[in-house]
Amino acid sequence: MTESYIQKQLDQIDVNIEEVERLIGEENELIILRLCRGKDTSEQKMRSADLRLALAEMKKTRKSTASLSARSDAYLNRLPSRLI
Repeated sequence: MTESYIQKQLDQIDVNIEEVERLIGEENELIILRLCRGKDTSEQKMRSADLRLALAEMKKTRKSTASLSARSDAYLNRLPSRLI
């Protein structure tokens, strides 16, 4: 794997994380709005919980991808320059 390939993966994961965080914020706003109106919020709470689970998985994936990048960089740094 090249550094640019891993960086592209990390960048896309970051974009996805930002989008899910935005969606969680929207769901939270809907929950507050519905609570103020005295309406049921169970559907929004379930969506928000699902989004939070997805966000946790994305962050876990990002962490492992970044770790892979660091390990591959360390490995490449140990190789003689004529092999890279």
